[in-house]
Amino acid sequence: TEAIQVSHDEIWLALTQIDPALVAAKLRSGNNSYYEQGWFELYNSLSNNKQLDTQHTAFSNWRQLWYQHPANTLPPSLLAKLDQQALNIETIAVLLPFDGKFARAATAIKEGILIAHYRQKSAGAKAPKLLFLDSTKISSALQLAPIVTDERIDLIIGPLRKEFVSELVNSSEIAIPILALNYSDDEYREGLYQFGLSVIDEANQVAEKAWADGKKKIAILTPATSWGERIKDGFIEKFESLGGNIVSSSAFGDSQDFSVRVTQLLNTDTSSQRYSKLRQTVNTRKIEFEEHRRTDIDAIILSALPNDARQLSPILAFNFAGNLPIYSTSHVFSGTPDPVLDQDLNKIKFTGTPWSLRPPSENKIFLSQEREDANSRLGRFYALGIDAYRIHPYLKQLSAIPGTEISGETGTLSLNQTGQVKRTLVWARYKDGTPLLIEE
Repeated sequence: TEAIQVSHDEIWLALTQIDPALVAAKLRSGNNSYYEQGWFELYNSLSNNKQLDTQHTAFSNWRQLWYQHPANTLPPSLLAKLDQQALNIETIAVLLPFDGKFARAATAIKEGILIAHYRQKSAGAKAPKLLFLDSTKISSALQLAPIVTDERIDLIIGPLRKEFVSELVNSSEIAIPILALNYSDDEYREGLYQFGLSVIDEANQVAEKAWADGKKKIAILTPATSWGERIKDGFIEKFESLGGNIVSSSAFGDSQDFSVRVTQLLNTDTSSQRYSKLRQTVNTRKIEFEEHRRTDIDAIILSALPNDARQLSPILAFNFAGNLPIYSTSHVFSGTPDPVLDQDLNKIKFTGTPWSLRPPSENKIFLSQEREDANSRLGRFYALGIDAYRIHPYLKQLSAIPGTEISGETGTLSLNQTGQVKRTLVWARYKDGTPLLIEE
């Protein structure tokens, strides 16, 4: 058996290193043995499917057709991981705060989960039982543990509160898999996966995009809020690790503060101050003066909500930064295109989710028939619920096979070594006040 396994691993490695066009030609040649044809069809079925869930389905379909093939009895090691049984889930407990300040987000996540669950059942697939728990009432691992046992729960989706996630990371009371909907700062624990709408993910990808576009010297303009501070810190850490230089940084408050912060960011206030001092010193003749901004910046990072961004963009242009490229986080887009209001955002490049930027998926179309806020900022929580439900059967495979991913509503989803789900977002650019996708 060990020798056969080695042989099958070598065959699969050889297939993956051959020109795909040659494999396709061999597949159609009509001169293959049963064994050769099976290998070629196995490779072909998987090479055409890059997503983990579709690869899993393709391999299962191949095994049904080629049940006598040696690779069905003893698959290559990599494919054996792919064919691992999805988590055997009969009952899922969804733990969310249905009361308090996070109640609206929790309700949206719940509805996203229910949509994905309903569509799975309507397609004729087996679907687990869902049990919804209020984390404002069940707020500790000690309270949760007996419910897990009594209700025979196989998986927990949630909680949403960061502190509760941290408690579960450090708890030994609950042994079943947990897909938390936030990220903890504590160490990784096996069986606890973390998935959320992290602004750090966005900051990192904005830094990578700016660096890939050849921008080396950056000025950062973010709101004077906790999330603005996290975006700024995340961007700086990532951009400097790539070799970039943060030249200037400023945090803005309300709209009365905008002009002051922009002039400080671009040093146009310093230019005016120099002129005033010069006039005081040399007051016997007229002095020609042209205000200007600093010249050591090749891009601006702007993180702002739409109303703020619409005001800040013209102020940046007024301060001689109109020729500088601007990169932004998803906050700059409301979720609904508005060509009239968003004219001042033209040329801004920003990152976002497939839910908000790509043509609507079947899930979004279905939800939009029931809810009017699918395109609002709340829409990302519907998307999070859909994706959490969609990826839960594949957590083992995502963990076991490096580089595998699933295309979701919140991004292209993968799993790192510490059990954190990473989202790769899409990019768009405002043109004539309308976001247009940038295809990488």
